[in-house]
Amino acid sequence: MNFNNLQEMCLHLGISKDVLIQTFSLLKEQGLIFTPALNASEFVSNDYPVRLAVIGPTADDKHELSTGPFAISRHFYETYFLGVQAKLKDAEVLSVLSTFMRVEYEKFGVRSSRSKGNFSIVAEDDSFYSVAQMSGIYDLSQPYVYTDYVWFDVTEEFRENGQAEMSEEETIAGEYWWWNTKIAFDEGFDPSVPKPEDYILIPDWFYELPKRYLPEITQHLLLRLFSHLTLGLRSDNLIISRRELAEIIELLLEEYAEHDHGTENIDRELLVKELCDYNGHVYPVDIDTYISYLQSTSFILPTENESVYKVAEDWTASSVFSIPPKWEEKYIKFVETGSVLFGYLSIDEIVA
Repeated sequence: MNFNNLQEMCLHLGISKDVLIQTFSLLKEQGLIFTPALNASEFVSNDYPVRLAVIGPTADDKHELSTGPFAISRHFYETYFLGVQAKLKDAEVLSVLSTFMRVEYEKFGVRSSRSKGNFSIVAEDDSFYSVAQMSGIYDLSQPYVYTDYVWFDVTEEFRENGQAEMSEEETIAGEYWWWNTKIAFDEGFDPSVPKPEDYILIPDWFYELPKRYLPEITQHLLLRLFSHLTLGLRSDNLIISRRELAEIIELLLEEYAEHDHGTENIDRELLVKELCDYNGHVYPVDIDTYISYLQSTSFILPTENESVYKVAEDWTASSVFSIPPKWEEKYIKFVETGSVLFGYLSIDEIVA
C-alpha cells in the first residue's frame, strides 16, 4: 500500500498530522518508516514518498513487484544476512538471496521474527530467473541500518539510467520515480507461504476498516482475536468463549494503560464516542463494555451458547455505522489541527 500524501496516511492510520510529526523522528530511527525526507518539516512541506516496514507495497498485486526500497528486520540482518554476505564472494549469488527477502517484504511486509527457510517462491524457471535478475538493481553493499529495520535501495546507476530515459516533464514530476514503478511478471511467478505455522488469517474486510470510526485499541484487539483463532492458517474454527475473549481484552487494556497517550487521544476518542452515541453503540471502557461493543458492531456474533461467540467472516462499515452530519469534516479538522475543538467552533468563536 502506497500513500499519496501525509493526510491520506493519517486518515488511514486514524491519527492526526501532529502525532505523526511528533513521532516522525522515532519512527524513522526505528526504520518503521522509510522516506528521503530528513525531518518532519521536510516530510510535511514536500511530497516525499514513504514506505512502512510492516506493509507490503504490492501485497494486492500478486504477479507484480515494485522497484522501490525493501526492508528486512535488523535481527535477521545481523544474525544471518551479514554472515552469508561475508561468505558469498559472488555478488550475483547474494543478489539471488536478496530476491527472497525482497519478495517477502513486497507481499507481506517485514515480519517481527525471521528464521532461515521460512519463505519460498514458487515459480517456473524462466519466471524465477526474471524476478531474481531484477534484484541486481539493488545496492546491497550500502544498506540504511536503523534500530529495528534495515532498508535497501536501488543503485545510483539504475537511477541515472532511468532518469536519462525520461522526458523533462517526467523528470520534474518523478524525482523518486522508482518508488512507484511496478514490473509485471507472468503467472509462473507465484509468491507462496510454505510454512503455515508462522502465519495468521486476516479477513479482507479488516484492511478496509475505517479506523477513524473505531475506539483506539479496537483494531489491535481484532488482530489479537485473529492471531488467537487462526495461528497456523487455521480457518475451521472462529469460535471464542467469553472467558477467552475477556482474557485477551484484559491483557490488551493492561498493556495500553502502561503508556501515556496524551490529551490528543482524548480528542480523537470524543469524536469516536459521538459516532458511537449516534449509532447506539456503547463506547467501550472495560472488559464488559468492549464485549458489548464488539457485539453491537457485529465484529462478534452470538451463538446458541450464550457464553460463546463467533468472529465475523464478513463485515461492512455501512451496515454498522451511519455517519452524523459533518462528522467527517470534524475528523479532517482534527487530523489537521490535533484538536477536536476546531470541528465544533470557528476560529472567531474560539478567540472570542
